[in-house]
Amino acid sequence: MPPSSVSSLAPERVLTPAGGEMGERIRAFDWSTTPLGPLSQWPASLRTTVNILLLAPLPMALLWGPEGILLYNDGYARIAGGHHPQVLGLPAVVGWPEIADFNRGVIEAGLRGESLSFKDRHLVLHRNGVPEETWLDLTYTPVTDEYGQPMGMWAIVVETTERVKEERRRRRAETSLLVANERIQLALDAGAVIGTWVWDIPADRFSADARFARTFTMNAEHLEEGVPLARAVQSIHPEDTARVEELIARAVREGGLYRAEYRVRQWDGSWMWIEANGHCERDAQGRALRFPGVLLDIDARKKAESRQAFLLALSDRLRPLSEPRAIMSLAAELLGRRLGIHRAGYAEFDASQTMVEFVTSWSEGPLGPLEGRYALALFGRPVVAGLESGQTVIFEDMMRDEGAADVSDALGARAAVVVPLMRANLLRGVLYLNHREVRAWPPEEISLVEEVASRTWEALERALAEKELRELNVSLEKRVEERTRERNRLWELSQAPFLIADMEGRWVSMSPAWTTLLGWSEDELLGRTSEWMEHPEDRNATRSEVSQLSEGQRTLRFENRFRHKDGSYRYFSWLAVPSEGLLYCVARDVTEDKQREAELARTQEQLRQSQKMEAVGQLTGGIAHDFNNLLAGIVGALDLLARRIKSGKLDNVQRYIDAATASANRAAALTHRLLAFARRQSLDVKPTDINALVLSLEELLHRTLGENVSLKTQLKADLWTARTDANQFESALLNLVINARDAMPDGGKLTIETANTHLDESYVRAFEGLAAGDYVVMCVSDTGTGMTPDVVAKAFDPFFTTKPIGQGTGLGLSMIYGFVRQSGGHVRIYSEVGQGTTVKLYLPRHGAEAAAREKVAGEAQRALEGETVLVVEDDPSVRMVVVDVLQDLGYRALEAGDAKQALPHLEGRGRIDLLVTDVGLPGMNGRQLAEIARQKRPGLKVLFATGYAEGAAVRGGFLAEGMEMITKPFPVDVLAARLRAMLTPD
Repeated sequence: MPPSSVSSLAPERVLTPAGGEMGERIRAFDWSTTPLGPLSQWPASLRTTVNILLLAPLPMALLWGPEGILLYNDGYARIAGGHHPQVLGLPAVVGWPEIADFNRGVIEAGLRGESLSFKDRHLVLHRNGVPEETWLDLTYTPVTDEYGQPMGMWAIVVETTERVKEERRRRRAETSLLVANERIQLALDAGAVIGTWVWDIPADRFSADARFARTFTMNAEHLEEGVPLARAVQSIHPEDTARVEELIARAVREGGLYRAEYRVRQWDGSWMWIEANGHCERDAQGRALRFPGVLLDIDARKKAESRQAFLLALSDRLRPLSEPRAIMSLAAELLGRRLGIHRAGYAEFDASQTMVEFVTSWSEGPLGPLEGRYALALFGRPVVAGLESGQTVIFEDMMRDEGAADVSDALGARAAVVVPLMRANLLRGVLYLNHREVRAWPPEEISLVEEVASRTWEALERALAEKELRELNVSLEKRVEERTRERNRLWELSQAPFLIADMEGRWVSMSPAWTTLLGWSEDELLGRTSEWMEHPEDRNATRSEVSQLSEGQRTLRFENRFRHKDGSYRYFSWLAVPSEGLLYCVARDVTEDKQREAELARTQEQLRQSQKMEAVGQLTGGIAHDFNNLLAGIVGALDLLARRIKSGKLDNVQRYIDAATASANRAAALTHRLLAFARRQSLDVKPTDINALVLSLEELLHRTLGENVSLKTQLKADLWTARTDANQFESALLNLVINARDAMPDGGKLTIETANTHLDESYVRAFEGLAAGDYVVMCVSDTGTGMTPDVVAKAFDPFFTTKPIGQGTGLGLSMIYGFVRQSGGHVRIYSEVGQGTTVKLYLPRHGAEAAAREKVAGEAQRALEGETVLVVEDDPSVRMVVVDVLQDLGYRALEAGDAKQALPHLEGRGRIDLLVTDVGLPGMNGRQLAEIARQKRPGLKVLFATGYAEGAAVRGGFLAEGMEMITKPFPVDVLAARLRAMLTPD
């Protein structure tokens, strides 16, 4: 660079006050340590460029010189994250080492004078010390000095990470919903059925209805009588035939459903997309017999999918192009090949609208490319008038159209389509299609051509806009002086709504996008705050946000609603920064995002409700089945007992009593299992020695397993103490052993192991409600038949069982699962078919190193003289039984139906040694009554009776000193023993 360009500005004018935070950082930075040298020695072009950079409303950076020295504004600083401010003044390849190759290529392109553009570019950045997947819109434009030599590269950086991630999540959700809905629709939408068939496989006789015959262009009478399958598939597209035949063969070979999508030739030679659905029926020996099915018309859907895929591919290939001719050439070629025509291209008009020049032309076949300039009058006034009004002109045969025959001779074509390309309501160019022979243009093809023209014109406009942006860099100082005009020009090109407001929120300047989005004109919006069009529910929050901005705070993400001119409301997400008495704001219209979120939430809620109803139906059905059986045994036995007593025949009375008692005990066991499954049983959680429990049950387990199953125990010597309910653990172990025995009908080996383990955060993260820490593990392993993955996945479901009807309730494993999870533990099943099964129970480690031993209650003893028990029970039958038992044992029994009736007894002076109360009393519950009772009678012993108690889920958090709990239903002797144990001092 010539020496005269080193310092054309005074040092104090190097940076304007509008630079903001980054301006201050740049002024304070020690530039003498960088290749740029001190500020006073910076080239004038660089100083002017930095001023533009700091004034830019968008996140921008400057990569200066061969090293790509980084300078940037406040917007870019926010995107840089943890890299800011360290990367200021560093070469880009040093400041961003994780994308060094990418930045090196950008710098080299800029020094060659090339522009680059990336849409949703995926990069892995280390902005905050860890790798982050990031998506960015990047636009790079060369910066030149006053001699036109490239000196660096502009970079406009807009982060799109959240949008890209949200779009991916939305597409996945939409795809799942579409697939599910499509399968349902195929089963219900009779209007889509276009044929049915039946294939007699042994006779190879394929018969179908008349609709099938029309679809496959076959003789209906022949198909009704039946033809070989090979004859029926002759109309299938050659590219699809092998795949369809393989699917048919697989259905015949393996059985099951058959589904295939393929093309079938029509009478006019075109191809139609259909979907065939059927299934192969077999006899008892597995031989394939019949193959019925239906045809569905999916032609419109497949063509729509093909059209959309073509348009997406077109957009993707046009996006990186920056030269107008390259854009139009590629679009013409892709469209011409898509439609199978002979020529396609782009022509543009001169300013006088009298001449047309064929700029690009693609051809294949009998027509050659079009080149040169032609007088517009050659094409006829009607054609030109139609194009000037924005209408697409269509010729199926120009020789038959008056006034178009000359055009046909000049172009060598018989059929044509011409789409006008408008700018500012003026005809600036056309996209044309020519075909050598007469050709029909179906509406779907015209629609596709117009869509391609629109997208191509948009890409061309973008390329022209970028070209204009590059040309604006020719005079850097002039750009600084005209920065307001330049900002407005950028705003007009952008679809994002930009806004500048004063500190009170009055709109000072706005981009045209606001009028597009809301319908209000610029005169209606400027000079006012937005309060008049804010949604009433958002008004206070919006005023508060404006107040915080006026105090110097930035808005990184704020959402509110503005009223459209038609009365509807639209959602906007805001970024705003206060600077020099003004608020610089960028909004994003997120209305459609909100609608998609609401629709997704509704869909998820419907799915959850469906799943809940399915689970409730399964549970109630199983309960009803088992309880009806149990009640039949109880009611029947009691009915026979009453008849025998009434007739005086007492010889079989004990038999009926035993039968009713057995059914009642089975009902109690079922309710306990249901409570365990629901995690609502009352657990007596205490320090427990698991090894001791296993050893105490060893003899019982041997008898349970029988002679053909060997039992082996491998118990860890220094096993930790577990925190669990010993009785429930014994029941769980017995259930697991019985299941293992049933899985080894021909004998085998059962192993019970114990061990200590620690579950870390990475393991428990996958299981809701499971805490990291120390656990005692018990493994029960068998060498039985094993389970398939499907059975393992449903093993803990209520009433799920693989046993024959009558041999299992399906509540065993679900009870174990509920008990262990309620204890704070975890259960896992590992199984392979033919190799056996292992079930692991993880129980939390208890702090104490010695398991507590429960006292073994002896036989019930009678009451001591004067001992008095207050019974509070809202169920009259239960209350009667308890009172009668107490009186038979010699206790003085007081009774009350609820807490209100019990209070006079507690407030009186009469003797009360023990309170027996139901937990679930109406009004004041049993636990609250016990608190009041102890206030009036300190140290009063309390026995709670419960069948279901939300608050008594774990006894350790429910019972105080001197309190015990008994679970309904309970045997009379157990109640008597518990009373005696509580009233007898240790």
